[in-house]
Amino acid sequence: MFFRTIIVPLTFERVLATIFSKNYEQQKSPKIGIWAVVLTLLISIAIGIYIGSELNNSSIRNGVITFRGSYYGLYHIIDVSVRLVIWVICFAIFVWILRYNQRCYAFSRLPNKHNLVQRYQFAENVRSSKLLLAVGIIIFVCNLHFDCVMLRIAYNKDYFNVEYSQSFDFVLAVALNAIPIAAIWFFNF
Repeated sequence: MFFRTIIVPLTFERVLATIFSKNYEQQKSPKIGIWAVVLTLLISIAIGIYIGSELNNSSIRNGVITFRGSYYGLYHIIDVSVRLVIWVICFAIFVWILRYNQRCYAFSRLPNKHNLVQRYQFAENVRSSKLLLAVGIIIFVCNLHFDCVMLRIAYNKDYFNVEYSQSFDFVLAVALNAIPIAAIWFFNF
């Protein structure tokens, strides 16, 4: 569940790094980062408990899955829609931050425009925005696949196949291997 909700704190952290670019790296207080991780973990735990309780109250008999409540499919449509909107907003913010920091970095390279610390922070913001944009896309693809599998299960209760969960495990494994590859790739550019 943490993998599904991490994009919002990452976006928030990059926005703060851009806003406070003059002294962001010099501050030693990690309060915002700690609170963002704790909040993300709490939300992830709550989502995990809810989904676990729904799946524990479901049953599979003769290849037909039945959920406790008839609203379970509606819940997934709302859940997928809300997270899709949140991801699109975060993606737009990442792209805007990347463009803004690229312009600031280009401007800071002009003589007597910015000090070395601020120029370094702009360069770091550009590099980390590229990396987090790639990570965000990987997370989005993984979440989209998971949501499609869950919607397929919720709306096609007459035919449940173990390949659904195996496909999610495969996509998650590929995504978790793609994140370090993206980190290495975008660190060099």
